[in-house]
Formats: sequence, C-alpha cells, structure tokens
Amino acid sequence: MNNLDYIEALGCTALWLCHIFENNKESYHGYAIRDYPQIDK
Repeated sequence: MNNLDYIEALGCTALWLCHIFENNKESYHGYAIRDYPQIDK
C-alpha cells in the first residue's frame, strides 16, 4: 500500500495478486485460483 504511487509512476495500471491465492494444483501456469479468500500454503 505504501508504494502504490511509486508503482503507478512506473506506468503500471494493474497488479496481479493471483500467485498468493490458493491455486488449482492441476494448473501449470498459476493463474487458476480455486479460492480467493485462501492464501496459498
């Protein structure tokens, strides 16, 4: 949160948080989130 202004100044317009969420283990790419409220162990 403290660095959002800095990230925006770099030209970023989106943040992908999907790698922290519980992922479908059969998926190879890491973008198949199973449960958004669950952080991946």
